[in-house]
Amino acid sequence: MKLRAQLARLWNTRNTTVSLLAMAAGLLTVTESVYWMTTSPWTWARGATFTIRLIAIAWFILDPGIGGIAVACAQVMDFLSPWSTPISMLFMGLLATGITGFLRRRVGAGVAFILVAGAAGNLVSRDTSFMNDGGIVSYAALVLAATVVGTATRTATWRHDQEKRNREIRRNTAITQQLHDYAMNDMNDVIMLLDEAISRHADIPERRALKRIRTGAVNALTQTRKAIVALEYVDAPEDAGAPTVRRQPGTSGRSALHQQVCALLDEQQDILQSLGFQGTVLLPNTLPPAGEDNTDLIVGLVRELLGNVAHHADPSQGYTLALCADVEALDVSLADTPVDPPSPGVSPTGLGSGLRRYAAAITARRGGMGGPCPTA
Repeated sequence: MKLRAQLARLWNTRNTTVSLLAMAAGLLTVTESVYWMTTSPWTWARGATFTIRLIAIAWFILDPGIGGIAVACAQVMDFLSPWSTPISMLFMGLLATGITGFLRRRVGAGVAFILVAGAAGNLVSRDTSFMNDGGIVSYAALVLAATVVGTATRTATWRHDQEKRNREIRRNTAITQQLHDYAMNDMNDVIMLLDEAISRHADIPERRALKRIRTGAVNALTQTRKAIVALEYVDAPEDAGAPTVRRQPGTSGRSALHQQVCALLDEQQDILQSLGFQGTVLLPNTLPPAGEDNTDLIVGLVRELLGNVAHHADPSQGYTLALCADVEALDVSLADTPVDPPSPGVSPTGLGSGLRRYAAAITARRGGMGGPCPTA
């Protein structure tokens, strides 16, 4: 049972396709080895080389990364043997070179060196060797080609895996931004509206019901924070892009950017006013077209800034949001007064990821974000 568990562990930790390929080549070599054993006079030396060859092939099938070395050593043994050995073992050695080069480049180079050295030994020790008359040059070229194919396949596979991983990173980044911009900001608005309702409501039973609703909202907010932390990648590429925001309806005659910004301002100002904020928004008569990606970035940034006002600013001090634009650039500025200014070197409460993501996206577009940057 212990041996079976060990074999299963070795099998499961390796590439199944590689092991199946090694098994197919190994069966061919074993078949030819059995043929040579049954058609040639028996000697203990022949039996020993046959056994070593079988062990090397089995090791290669179970563990291609290290078993390739065993196959190379068995091939060297065949090179130096004075009797006939399976021709298919030559192809087994080339296969071991390619597979080990694919799995572990240094091991593949070592296997290639062992095979070429064995071929040179065959050339020196046997005058009738097929390595004469340029055979060793051809064999060395085949070994080199197998090494190059294995290494090139490894590189192509790594690039494919890296592209797949980058796609997952970009997807998770977009999901994280959506959760932050919508779920968390909206939940914070709900909690603040509930706090306002609880403070004004005198009826005890209804106050208790509102508090239970608030507790559920806080729990949902906590779980959303955990989900964001789980999805975040520290090494997310800069070209992950800005988050996609919800399309807002608007009237024709103005750019999509202007329509979406106006719709967003109407929505957010209503929420802020219900929370006791009185602010000023300075917006030009029209905003120039900005392209789909830049429009999403700008609308998401404005939503993030106004969400920070609701979460961190003092309602009694108000706020001012200004957007200025020309055909080449857009400037967005916000002025408010924090309720509890952070101490030097201490970040305000929050994940510290909202504006940082937008700052990275803006920097990638050769823009910049300056001034105090509250984290939210």
